Amino acid sequence: MPSRPSETVTWQGALYSIQKQLDQPLHVGALTALELTGHQHFLRLGQSKVYLFSEPNALLPKWFRAHWGTQVRHVQTKLLPAQMAMTTMETPEGLPLACASPERAILETLHLAPKDFDLVEVALIIDGMVNLRPKVMQELLEVCASIKVKRLFLHLAERAGLSLFQHLDLSRIELGTGKRAISESGRLTQKYGLLLPEELGFDGNWGGLA
Repeated sequence: MPSRPSETVTWQGALYSIQKQLDQPLHVGALTALELTGHQHFLRLGQSKVYLFSEPNALLPKWFRAHWGTQVRHVQTKLLPAQMAMTTMETPEGLPLACASPERAILETLHLAPKDFDLVEVALIIDGMVNLRPKVMQELLEVCASIKVKRLFLHLAERAGLSLFQHLDLSRIELGTGKRAISESGRLTQKYGLLLPEELGFDGNWGGLA
């Protein structure tokens, strides 16, 4: 990305160049997208890693990696269809930047948990996501490629008492069978078959996983 010596190019401006000039389907995702869309209240202090998402065939140009490689985590995944549930945020330069909507971004965050993000921190974020759109979340959960992500979101949303949960049609969301160990030890949630840290358990009478 050419620039005059006096210019200071931000990673956002550089990403805009990639999105528009090189037509690469890369977008800001996960915690970075949540931060940009106003859900930063419970994000860890000093969070500096930038999370970019794309399908597996998209690549970051060499010049971008050389300049921001240590700051950026590029996640190549088929977790969700490209361009679904996206929004536009403004870069410091005033340019429109493709960014995951909060509904998409929280699923991307769960995709990287618990390796990249602590599940308790993610649960705190979900606790405050009272404005999630049920229709958008329903559509995303129906096409999400990860059983783990879908079960985690449903468990944490129900645990948080989000009103959105009452509007979801779980019969249209494929949750697979069997159990998923998300942590090495803790409590097994009976409804979603997840082994989670003790503090993320739920005391309700849920019954068994269909």
